[in-house]
Parts: sequence; C-alpha cells; structure tokens
Amino acid sequence: MSTNIVKKNRQIVRVMSAGANRGAREKIPAVAAFNAASDEFEIESEFVDPIPGRARQTAEIASGYGVASTWYEGRAEDVLPALARPDVIVAHTDRPGSQRSVLASARASGTPAYAYLIIAQPGAPAFVVMAVVQPGEHRAFDRTDEFFGALEDVTRRSGSAQVFGSQSPWANRLAEPALRQHMDRHFMRNLGHVVAGIEPESAPLEIVRPGQEPTPLVVLPRADTWRSPEALAEATLSELSHPVARGDAFVAAEIVPGAIRLHDFKVRQTDGRLAVGNVPIDGQGAPHATAAERALATAIEHSPTISADFSRTNAVLTSD
Repeated sequence: MSTNIVKKNRQIVRVMSAGANRGAREKIPAVAAFNAASDEFEIESEFVDPIPGRARQTAEIASGYGVASTWYEGRAEDVLPALARPDVIVAHTDRPGSQRSVLASARASGTPAYAYLIIAQPGAPAFVVMAVVQPGEHRAFDRTDEFFGALEDVTRRSGSAQVFGSQSPWANRLAEPALRQHMDRHFMRNLGHVVAGIEPESAPLEIVRPGQEPTPLVVLPRADTWRSPEALAEATLSELSHPVARGDAFVAAEIVPGAIRLHDFKVRQTDGRLAVGNVPIDGQGAPHATAAERALATAIEHSPTISADFSRTNAVLTSD
C-alpha cells in the first residue's frame, strides 16, 4: 500500500528588512531553512538600505540560498509609502533612532513589526533586545518607542564594529552565534501569529543575555528622577503587559533624562511574591516587614539588582 502526499500551495509572506547589513545577512540561512521545512508559509524577502549597493548585495546572497528577493535603495520609512504594503517589517538597523523610525512607519501603515538590536558596554557582555508588535497594540508601540528613544540618547555614534568587528572583545564574538539563534527563533516562533493577526507568543519586548533564555522587558514611563524601591515596584506591577507565574523573571527599564537603568525582577517560587533581588514586594509595592528586608530595600540603588546602568557618560555600543 502506498500513500501519495501532495504539498499544497503555501502562503507567500513578504518580509521587508529595513537595513541590509550584518543582521539581515546573518538571518538569511534561517529563512532558507524555514522555507525548506514549512508546509504553510514561504518567505519572500525585500531588502531596503540607504547605503548604495548594500541592499542589492544582500538580495543576491539571499537568492543564492534560494530565497526569492528584491531590493530597494533608500530608508525604509521613505520607500514604504511607494510600495505595496509588506506582510511584515523587520528593523535590522544598528541605531536605536533608526529602529524607532522604522517602528513608527510600521505603526502608521498598519504593518506588524519586529526589531532586533544588540547592545554592549565596554567590559560587559553584549545582549539583545527583541521586539514584536502587532498593529493596534498601541501601548506596546508607545513603550518600545520610549525605550529606543531613551537608548538613542546614551548610544555612541560609532560602535557597531566594536561590538562584533575587528575591534570587539572576544567574548562578544564567541557569544554572537547563540544570540543570533535566539533572534532567529524569536522571528520564526512568532511569524504564524503575526501573519494571522493574533497575539504573538513572545512579550512585546524581550531581552536575551549570553547563556540565558529570553526575558520580558517592561519599560516604565519616563520620570524626572530615579524611583524609590517602593515606587519602582509599584510602577513595574502597573506596567506588566502579561500575567506572570511563580519562578518567572523579567527586567524593568527605568528611564530618566539622559540615563537608563535595567532592574531584575522575579516572582519567588516559594510564596509567589514579586522580588527585586532578594527583597520581596507585596501587591501594593510595599516591602514586607522584616527589619533585614527593610534595610536591604533602602540600599537597592547600590545593589546588584541594577543589572545595567547607561548614561551619556557611560554610553553603550549598538549593532544589528
């Protein structure tokens, strides 16, 4: 007995890559592998880049992998209005400001959007911020815009080559393949949801550090000064965009003029309490009552709960 399996016509998904340099090129093998394995979708790539020749070169690389590709020279936000709207836009630029512009164009055109940005500081390992936002998710767009806008203020003008290029630390070069794999999995995991117009599997913003799994990134509204521990916890609870369970971890980005702090939070396995570092917090943002915990709470600003601290005098490097 034999069975004939007929492969049905697949849905074409037009993916515009805003930026056609390292990030876009490193994703091509994953796109080709996805097309070879998928029975539902086939990705066709559109590369857009303002640097003469770059988009064409990247499209030629993609075509060599069997990925149908076209290319346009210019900024995505300028090219997009003149083209048929793509199914998805992916920001593969190396500056927070340009990521912000691409996401604004996606929002205005009603197009689902991804964004990927690699961030590093001298002496610290590089990490990735990943975004996926559907049309109509206005709060997610607002918070993502807030984060990239604040990050632009603390990013050095020339830094991409120092993240993974010849001037970069060996630790970053060794970590790059794993970070790229996280970015590829994030894109593929959410693609079906994005194309279908339903809520993605991932949080709107996630952060990935070397050797760790993706963690939701909660962006707090900009404030004039750093929050007290109690106010920090209360603001974070109010900004959570998704339910959390015991053992879940997430990162809160606190923004003041000219600076960003990242704080590590976790829901404790033992009692389900939200904790900043070792300090448990109740549902109203007030620390629990033991004297030792209160003493520790007063020192949060100088504790390891601040996992990153960026400012105009402690600037970051970014790469696609």
